[in-house]
Amino acid sequence: MKKFSVTQAILQPPSSIAVKRINRRDAENVARSLSQSDEKVFGIDISKKENGLIDHFAIATQTVVYLIEAGHDNVRHLDDLDVTFKKVLQSTQAVLVAFKMPRIALRLHHHFQYHVRGVDLSSLLSTDTALWPSKVVSRIYHIDQSFVVDRLWHENNQKNLTENLCLRAWISAKVAGSTTCLSLVLTTAKVDTSLLPKNVLLCLGVQLKENDILARAHSRESKNEYESFNVDAKGKGRLVNARYKSRVRVSTQSYVEAISDSGKVYQGKAAVVQGKTTKINFRKGITNNIQSVRIFGQDDPTTSEKALDKLLLRILQSQDNLLDADFVRYLWFQTKKDLRRLRLRSVTPISGSLARCLSHLNSSQAAVVGAMTAQSGSPIVTVHGTGKTTTISAAAELWSKEYFKPVRIIGHSNVCVKNIAEKLLQREVDFKLLVSKEF
Repeated sequence: MKKFSVTQAILQPPSSIAVKRINRRDAENVARSLSQSDEKVFGIDISKKENGLIDHFAIATQTVVYLIEAGHDNVRHLDDLDVTFKKVLQSTQAVLVAFKMPRIALRLHHHFQYHVRGVDLSSLLSTDTALWPSKVVSRIYHIDQSFVVDRLWHENNQKNLTENLCLRAWISAKVAGSTTCLSLVLTTAKVDTSLLPKNVLLCLGVQLKENDILARAHSRESKNEYESFNVDAKGKGRLVNARYKSRVRVSTQSYVEAISDSGKVYQGKAAVVQGKTTKINFRKGITNNIQSVRIFGQDDPTTSEKALDKLLLRILQSQDNLLDADFVRYLWFQTKKDLRRLRLRSVTPISGSLARCLSHLNSSQAAVVGAMTAQSGSPIVTVHGTGKTTTISAAAELWSKEYFKPVRIIGHSNVCVKNIAEKLLQREVDFKLLVSKEF
């Protein structure tokens, strides 16, 4: 066991936190000590390697952090250590707590093949949406800068990995053990991996691992390419980005640094984005003579990322069943009954009256349209360059002109929806286009 301390100025006091680094094989005493303590909550968090595997995990009380090596993926030892360790992970006595607990629970289960049970702090004080750690912490403790807290949880922040891991677990324990949260933690619905079948746990574990690899690869610092920068009469910066896709976005999880030709650094936050133009509020007066602009941090979660976190929370609290959704089950978790149903489905024959809607399609595309417009359709999986947009618009034309039924077409991005809208326009199909305001 090696001991060291981590200095911190986020929650005062203390100014430093005791940390005990434990080898995976020597963690038996820690697991037993934790299980026999009077603590009611333990903070927990994980760190990952570049390949997505868990590197270390930290379990913290309000006074000490245990930093434990995770070992190899899917390592299991049938000894006293693992029996005791399983009890700690399953919150049999004290409750495990963490921000983004659904993700941590699924990753830990995927690594150790042990069930994990605990409380998600991100949703503890909000029923509508998950809160960033700073929002939760600020309701209990005074903090000077929210970004200093939140960046500890940024996946692309690779600086001081060990210290940040320890701080995440310790802050989680401090929040959960506070008078504001303790009663809620003990009574709220728990995240519990034992509620999900093995095939679902395996699928989610693999997908989250791949998601973590991508998140880690995002640059923490990026240099912006811009066409012009000037300061308006109110002293606010107006940045015209060179590209729409790489524009400076409004985000609570990032800040902007503008560097003048004399080397002076001005720090600010993006306030408004209109097209390629970003308006930036700076903390102090700024000059027009800006030489470069950099962005630090990460973008706010997208709508789909928020929806994923909410879904993971609900299925791990037994509020939703992932297998109730036919679309999800057909793609990833087909049952024997599903396979029989899919085999029995035949492609709807295309009558002469419908041929004019499909005359521009090839035979395979027409067959897919038949399957899409059948009474009981099944998911269609295809690859790039096969005419997906053309096929989807043809099916929409059938529903609209022949069956007189409305249809909702949902795409993963504004550009995707725009491309389909252009096809519908070519086919003279009436539609309404819904995209984000800034598109």
